[in-house]
Amino acid sequence: INGGFSFEGGSTKTIIGSRLAVFSAGDSQANAIIRLQTDGVYLLCALLMVPFIKIIGSEFRRNVFVSALLLWVIMSCAWSNSARGSLVSALELTLDIALSFYLLKRYKVNDLLKLLVLVGSVAAASSLFLILVFPQYGLQKRDLLTTYGAWQGIFGQKNLCGSVMTFLLLPAFFVQLDSRWARVFRGSYVVVLLIII
Repeated sequence: INGGFSFEGGSTKTIIGSRLAVFSAGDSQANAIIRLQTDGVYLLCALLMVPFIKIIGSEFRRNVFVSALLLWVIMSCAWSNSARGSLVSALELTLDIALSFYLLKRYKVNDLLKLLVLVGSVAAASSLFLILVFPQYGLQKRDLLTTYGAWQGIFGQKNLCGSVMTFLLLPAFFVQLDSRWARVFRGSYVVVLLIII
């Protein structure tokens, strides 16, 4: 969630990509756009969770270990070099976990797996399209020695592409499908996973 996609150079594609590539993310205008995207996603998620606030609160009380870890993360702001940044990250983590509780209460697990497979399919197709049709944006161009030309797809960096695509495509092996094409579907995902990673 801490990033956005655009056709600018690698250092302004995402905050995460620029950090991984040891770049500072572009100028202040690019940072403002990424921050606006991130804030918009969190606001949308918070609005979706409002009707379920009591259920989410009870999940935080029921999962004491998770709540204790979140409290520890928030307390770490006291000894952080960047207290404001740590607090923002702690609040974002709290919202991420609240969203997880919301999704698990709102949808069946198999439906969530189908949603991840759908997002993974769109990300994989978009990445392959960008790599093949617009290689100047889909291939990594920052490190001339070791990773020049590596596939990064719609992501800011090749390692981010690999980790996110693995996360999004793995549910294809566990989702329950009521179709005779399920084996073909899973086999095609193995091929896509091997190609992109």
